[in-house]
Amino acid sequence: MKKNNTSSDKKKEKILRNGWLFGVCGIGSSVIALYLGRSTTQLADLIRKSCETLAVFLSWLTFRKSSEETNQSYNYGYGKLENLASLIVAEVIIISFFVIVYNAMTRMQNPSPVGNLWFGFLLAINDFALNSWFWNQNYKLAQQTYTPIMESQWRLYRIKTIINGCVILILGLTMLFKTYAWSLFIDPLGSLLVAIYLPISAYHIARQSIRELLDRAIVDVGLLNLIKQVIGSSGNDHPKLVNIRSRQVGCHKHIELILEFDGNTLLTDIQSVSSFIVADLEIRIPNSIIACIPAARISKPF
Repeated sequence: MKKNNTSSDKKKEKILRNGWLFGVCGIGSSVIALYLGRSTTQLADLIRKSCETLAVFLSWLTFRKSSEETNQSYNYGYGKLENLASLIVAEVIIISFFVIVYNAMTRMQNPSPVGNLWFGFLLAINDFALNSWFWNQNYKLAQQTYTPIMESQWRLYRIKTIINGCVILILGLTMLFKTYAWSLFIDPLGSLLVAIYLPISAYHIARQSIRELLDRAIVDVGLLNLIKQVIGSSGNDHPKLVNIRSRQVGCHKHIELILEFDGNTLLTDIQSVSSFIVADLEIRIPNSIIACIPAARISKPF
């Protein structure tokens, strides 16, 4: 079965592609800013940008792959690739954290004056505005239709925006108090400030992705009540709900309903009732794939 290439999917693919393309441009600008400024904060920011651009690029490739149709080798498609890509994003964030901390500690032990920070300062302001826009767009798309990649993307751009704000503050203070000897420590201390938020966000991204890789059940109380309601409306002699098995694969919810029918129920009636339940639930539950499995003589109903 081929997944529908909806306008939402196209928007997601476009925002991911633009994200890594702008990231590549940002890396080039950051190299120039580092050459002029010789700042530890700018070095950390360059390394962070490079890692994050790679992560966004991998997320874009993964999203394109996961949008492909299912095949005989992968009956559920490539949805789990989205979780793996999200874990890569989390790992990149952690790598950025250690790189920033290492450079900051080195600079604090051997403080040295910085160069011209104006280009880097203006670049940070531009990055702040750009990443704020990407944060907002990715968040809107993630709210419309949940996917692990879009969830990790808006969190990643939130980090990038906050860090850009910190970089603006650090470079601004460094330039403002440049004549004071103690200003040499603003830059490395600012780098540590940049690093504080990284592991927290990486934890949230990795936690959600690992849950879905382990096929954590997605059925909650509200969803269970909805399923029971639909089954109850399927006819006077409706089946009993014995069990539910569920999993998340990318943006799709796979839900299997184990139903107990009366032993005298005709096969055609079983098929008719099952078709009704599947059709109704797939309309009520967005991005769901429902399967009804008849069971015989289950002594303890769900």
